Amino acid sequence: MEELKNRGNECLKAGKVSEAIELYTEAINLEPTAALYSNRSNAYLKLEKYYEADRDAQQAIKLNPMWSKGYFRFGEVRNSIGQYTEAMTSYQTAQMLHQKQEGRTDPLLVQRMLLTHNCLQQQRKYGKNMPWVCAGVGLIAAVLIIVADYCLTKTPAITHVLVQSVFV
Repeated sequence: MEELKNRGNECLKAGKVSEAIELYTEAINLEPTAALYSNRSNAYLKLEKYYEADRDAQQAIKLNPMWSKGYFRFGEVRNSIGQYTEAMTSYQTAQMLHQKQEGRTDPLLVQRMLLTHNCLQQQRKYGKNMPWVCAGVGLIAAVLIIVADYCLTKTPAITHVLVQSVFV
């Protein structure tokens, strides 16, 4: 199992991601461990197979709920699919476990939390403005339809000012 894991790691470093997944899968079939599921999750993430990456990250956490790397991997998956709140929670859990076990913070986790925090702020800002953007686009589209109705047809279908106003 350890040999398969090491070969999988080498393949992953060499960019042979599909081969790495096969090796990790063989190793998991022999002896499922959190590290193997985490590694395979990372490989799936590189192929942008988010469902599989998520499933393996969750399995890594299930097998070893006190291991920070499983939460880190889960955070990476959530971050990749734009679920920044869940990613941040997962990174924070990973940092807490890492701090508890190692007695120090993990600089990579700090970096990922900062990036995710920025993405979360942008997402919230975008979410606040979206109704106004949609209303503006709808208004412009309605006015264009009424103008086109008058300019492009012999007899306009929307002639009454009140109906035009309601349409807009």
